[in-house]
Amino acid sequence: MGSLSLARAVERRLGRPVFVAPSRATLAVEGRVEPRTAALDSGYKATISVTRLDGSIVGTRVLETLDATCRELDEGVALVIALLIDPNARADVESKRAERPAPAAPRRTGFCPALAAGIFVALAQLPDPALGISVSGALRHHGKSLELGLGATLPVDARDADAEGSFRLVFGALSLCGTMLRAAFAHADLCTGIELARISATRLSFEADPLRVEFVNALARARFALHVVGPLWSELELWGTLPLARPHFTYSVLDADALRLEDRELFRVPPFGGRAMASLSAHF
Repeated sequence: MGSLSLARAVERRLGRPVFVAPSRATLAVEGRVEPRTAALDSGYKATISVTRLDGSIVGTRVLETLDATCRELDEGVALVIALLIDPNARADVESKRAERPAPAAPRRTGFCPALAAGIFVALAQLPDPALGISVSGALRHHGKSLELGLGATLPVDARDADAEGSFRLVFGALSLCGTMLRAAFAHADLCTGIELARISATRLSFEADPLRVEFVNALARARFALHVVGPLWSELELWGTLPLARPHFTYSVLDADALRLEDRELFRVPPFGGRAMASLSAHF
C-alpha cells in the first residue's frame, strides 16, 4: 500500500482528516516493512512508531505475517496507526456504526403466494357441531389477497322419533381479504366473499342413494395471524355464513289412518352459521 492510500485508509477509520504538512504536524508517523529473519519462515514484519515533536514516543507496534507478500499487513497497519494517533478511534467507529440505521429490509413487490392447512369446527351448519379439515391458497399483493379455500366435515347424525340421518358438509370458498392491522410478527385481516356448499345426507328413510343439496352462502371472515418461524404463520379464523337459500331434509312416514305417505322435516339449514378455524400457513 502506498503512502497516499495508507493515509486515506487511516482517515477513513478515524472519520476525519488527520494528515497535514510537516510544518503544521504535532505527531510524526514512521514505519518500515521488511522480511522476517532468515531463521524464521517466510513472511514480513511491519514496525510502526508515532512520535511527538519533542522526540518522545507515543507508541510502537510490530505486525507480522507469514504470507508470501506484505499485502496482508495493509489493513492491520492502517488500524494500528489510527489507534496510535487516537486511542478512542475504535470506540468512535463502533459508535458511529451502531448509530447508523440498519438498512431496511427489501420490500416485496408483485404477487406473493401462500398456502394453509387447518382444522375447524362448523357451528349451526349441520344438526350438531362438526369437526372438519380445510386447505387454502392465496395470492397476496400489498396487504390484499385473493383466497380460495376447500373444506369438508366429518359426518354428524340427526334423529327424531321416527327417522335418523347422517349429514356431511363440503364447501369451496372464494374471498377477498385486506389487512386491517399489521405489526412485525402479527397481522389481522378481514375478508368477504361467497362459498358454494353441499350437504350430503345418508340413511334417510326410503332413500337408497345419498341425497345431496347444493346452496350458496354469503361469507365474512376475521383472521388473526402470528409469525412462528421463517415463512410459517399460525392463524385463528372466525367465519360467518349467511345461506342465500335454506335447504331442508325430509323423510316419509306412513299415515295409517289416511293410508298415505307423509313428509316430515328432519333438518333444515339454520339462517346463520359459522366456523372457528385454526391453521398453519406458509407465506412465500
